[in-house]
Amino acid sequence: MKLHLTLTLLLLLLSIHLFSQVIQGIVLDEETGAPIDYAAVYVDGSFIGTTTDEEGGFSLDMKAFSDHPLRISAIGYHSYSLDCTSPGNFYKILLERRIFEINEAFITTKSLELERKAYLKLFRQEFLGLSNNARECQILNEEVITFNYDEGWDTLKAYARAPLEIRNDALGYELLYYLDHFSYDRIHKTISFSGSILFTDDLSADNRSVQDFERRRKNTFTGSRQHFFRALWKNDLRKSGFAIERFQFNDRLKYKDVVLEDDQGNRYFTYSEELDIWYHRYRSGVRFLKTLVYFSPGGYFDPDGLQWQGAMSVARIADLLPYEYQLPLN
Repeated sequence: MKLHLTLTLLLLLLSIHLFSQVIQGIVLDEETGAPIDYAAVYVDGSFIGTTTDEEGGFSLDMKAFSDHPLRISAIGYHSYSLDCTSPGNFYKILLERRIFEINEAFITTKSLELERKAYLKLFRQEFLGLSNNARECQILNEEVITFNYDEGWDTLKAYARAPLEIRNDALGYELLYYLDHFSYDRIHKTISFSGSILFTDDLSADNRSVQDFERRRKNTFTGSRQHFFRALWKNDLRKSGFAIERFQFNDRLKYKDVVLEDDQGNRYFTYSEELDIWYHRYRSGVRFLKTLVYFSPGGYFDPDGLQWQGAMSVARIADLLPYEYQLPLN
């Protein structure tokens, strides 16, 4: 009886080890070493996340996304990305305090309200996008956004002193966006922003709207970057409707031309020139900022490794789906 109980416990512990990817650690202030409580610890672009306790500690099961980086964000600090994680290791995360450049330039008090409205409109357009989904997407706490306009450089910058709470009534999600950077160059009409996402609620639990949400989600997914990298991982581009060509040439490239796999099974998107990516008749251009761009089966890819143009570059926050999303079977 005692031997049977011991074997049962061993099998239970073994199953827990095999079927969980629990990552543990502590989040501290880099300068003071003080623990940071209520810091968000999450897989960017997913529903998987937790917060640190009063002592800065955290524990998160990353079983479904063990090949994704772990993201740590806290109010008043720069976000941190832990690219490689292994269960059993204890991670000590040091966050750097963030200094907001609020005094870089001043918005004139004469027309402060009108200017803020104009800046918010511009921010919404560039951040949420201009798609049909964006029309039904809103930022619920716009009061946390602060703007700086630098007249010398004709550049508008935005800062958020808390994560942006976003409700997407088109795709049926609520999410938090941790804004790291937002800058709009008015001279060249160029926008750059970066940050990370934690999905918090799936609104499709309401059966009355689930079919409408599924239709919109499917339309948003097909032809997206997430769709492309899932198809690329499976070496299934043609069946999925994609084609890769050399930039401004008709040279069709194959899987082996653009994918490199290392000894650990990691896969990288790579090419020495710019590429055209076609989804049926829609074209996107991609330029490599890194020699090797990591990607995973679920559609994740290193966002700092590529620069997009064309159809795939249009998608913004209102057009993003969580990595948990799967196409319906029928």
